[in-house]
Amino acid sequence: MNHNRISPVLASVFIAVAVMSLFPAAAIPAGEPLAVWIRSLTVAPAHTPSIAVVVRNTSDAAFTGQVAVAAPAEWRLEPVELPVSLPPSESRQLRYTVKAGTSRDDNRYPITVTATGSGIKVVHSQAIATASAPYFKPEIDGRTDDWNDAIPVTWVTDNRTTSVRTFWNRRQFSLLVAVDESQLTRPGSAGAPFDAVQLAIAAEESVTGSDPNGQTTRYEFLLVPPREGDRGQPYCLAEPGQQLQLTQTDRPLAPLAFNDAQLAVRREGTTTYYECALPWAKMRDAVAPSEGREFCLSVLVHDPDGTGLRDWGTGAGLPPAARNRLAWSRWLGATWPTEPPFDNKTSWGLCSSKY
Repeated sequence: MNHNRISPVLASVFIAVAVMSLFPAAAIPAGEPLAVWIRSLTVAPAHTPSIAVVVRNTSDAAFTGQVAVAAPAEWRLEPVELPVSLPPSESRQLRYTVKAGTSRDDNRYPITVTATGSGIKVVHSQAIATASAPYFKPEIDGRTDDWNDAIPVTWVTDNRTTSVRTFWNRRQFSLLVAVDESQLTRPGSAGAPFDAVQLAIAAEESVTGSDPNGQTTRYEFLLVPPREGDRGQPYCLAEPGQQLQLTQTDRPLAPLAFNDAQLAVRREGTTTYYECALPWAKMRDAVAPSEGREFCLSVLVHDPDGTGLRDWGTGAGLPPAARNRLAWSRWLGATWPTEPPFDNKTSWGLCSSKY
């Protein structure tokens, strides 16, 4: 079955607002005539997904040329090259359908994009992943036994690995976040830093604003380990329609407790497992759960006594221009680096199976 919801007729459609939000002009590095980014796949390679390539003209002159994509040798793309015409500071999203593809155990697929024209040549290489949730209902007990048929996305921060697996069913969206870390720092005295996992979920084409007086466009959750025992406490940090400025204050968590979610936190060896189920009833206006649905999901891991902030935006290959402090809520007990995290609008999908 083909689980890709993008029709061939729309293969090279420019999703204007969503694309522009990833490349704010003020954040483009000087001297790069084109900025290129490849989005994550939202269905497995064998199910005819499309590779989405975002290209922005960062120069003062128009660009007209061709954008070619080279995928793993065993894949077949259609087309392999598309024309593009870009005025200064404008972006396009181009799609290349994977007519034949095979999955890899590590869920990492090297892609090379070559843009030529107007007297320039830009080559961008990036390993992308399949970011998608198969249909299943796991037990929320902190164990990994139920998660063998999930699709792991993994990234490394200072030699420490973070892995995220997801499932969905008609009632809930489930995540298992495995954090390799030297120790688990639990909540202590008020304001003291502690470990946690922060999640943002939003509609597919939603955009993070740049004005603190604007409104949020995401649901945002925090998974906090318990002081003792094998479970933890989930919190809801943000919902669509709230003022962005509110999310930038170090709010105490107690009033934000979200008891409709399930959470179990378990430590085994050097790995901390956060297993969570979020009810769709909370988020249905942003994501209507159905097979083939695409939406936005991103993850931050707070490890203040180890690697610091771990950002799935790094694993997803987001460009430097996609950093946006307003994309994430502050909270009492968090430690933030000087450089803001990436935007929370990274692609994710719902599928029937990884096979």
